[in-house]
Amino acid sequence: MKKFSFKEVEDSELLLYKYIRGSHLYGLNLPNGASDIDTGGVYYEPIEHVIGLGLDYSDEISDDKHDNVIYELQKFFNLLRTSNPTMLESLFVDDEHVIFEHPVMEEIRKHRNSFLSKELYKPFVGYAESQIKKATGLHKLCVNPVTERKEPLDFCFTPYKQGSACMRNWLAARGLEQKFCGLVSLNNMPDCYGVYYDFGAHNKAKYKNYEDFLNDEKYFAFCSGIECLEDWFNNTKTPIGYRGIVKGDGTADDVRCSSIPKGEEPICVMTYNKDGFTQHCNKYHQYQEWVQKRNKVRYEENKEKTWDGKNIMHCLRLLTMAQEIFEGKGVCLNRKLAGDAEFFLKVRNHEFEYQYISELLEKKLQDVNKVYENTNLPDKIDTNFINELLLNTRKKLYNLN
Repeated sequence: MKKFSFKEVEDSELLLYKYIRGSHLYGLNLPNGASDIDTGGVYYEPIEHVIGLGLDYSDEISDDKHDNVIYELQKFFNLLRTSNPTMLESLFVDDEHVIFEHPVMEEIRKHRNSFLSKELYKPFVGYAESQIKKATGLHKLCVNPVTERKEPLDFCFTPYKQGSACMRNWLAARGLEQKFCGLVSLNNMPDCYGVYYDFGAHNKAKYKNYEDFLNDEKYFAFCSGIECLEDWFNNTKTPIGYRGIVKGDGTADDVRCSSIPKGEEPICVMTYNKDGFTQHCNKYHQYQEWVQKRNKVRYEENKEKTWDGKNIMHCLRLLTMAQEIFEGKGVCLNRKLAGDAEFFLKVRNHEFEYQYISELLEKKLQDVNKVYENTNLPDKIDTNFINELLLNTRKKLYNLN
């Protein structure tokens, strides 16, 4: 399947629209070039990619961070049909932020008010609410970094007193090592194992003589209940060959069982929290990916906070815009013209206590709900109108009239 690049779209004259989006469009960019310049746009695929099976059809082109993205005409209209905030905003971009505009796009933008309806409530308000939860959660990766990948052994536990102890700690307290352990799964007890110990391998590897054994206080104390201890030590130097609880090179992704000779007695039983390990690995990989892609300036802004200033700022902006639209004031993207850009930037810079911001968000939600109930906007977008507009646009582009 052939997928166009940004340059190929422009060179092939398939580009219909390109504009500056994001903080620069809203007048909320940081000074001294600290805010990236993001772009959005619309293009159309050649007719041979659209008709037939569409094997070469692609509905969008974007960079790795999705900072620069252009949508194929079909997807652009489908997103407009669902009142996607980003697509709706693209219709109301002021001339200052338009980089390129094809005549067919000028015609589409003349009908921009036809895409405003009550249906934009969920995309605008619902998205803002989800971002509020995301921004305030203490699980944010910038607050709780997962910098170390743990092993399955860190998720193995054994009963201890009235609770449990991590197997790693339980073994260390007794001078034992996981590499000399052998596991056998227990019937009818999922993720539970009997733990056996290869005393022969331990004694042979660790001690030259009985005196060395006596000087190992933890291990000696653990073995002290054995009858005829010195004879036991001298006769226990033949390894059984257990595989250990986990592979010992730090790359283990599961526990492993061993063959246990008959007559051996377990030193304890343990349970393995496999789901916990899986969740940890997912968070670790998410964190590593986030570190690679994160905006360093934005990270420095929020690393000492429990909420993301940029997220909250844009939540307030979305709610404010939704209120204005439902009040019949239209779509105002440039918040400098609206007069609240300075306040939004103070929110981004954490110049208010979160208690105040939280109360403000709650009030803003109430205000939006109130004006929504009384708005004069139509209930739905006219789907037939959108379909006709798309068909006419395709006809013009492919000279099918």
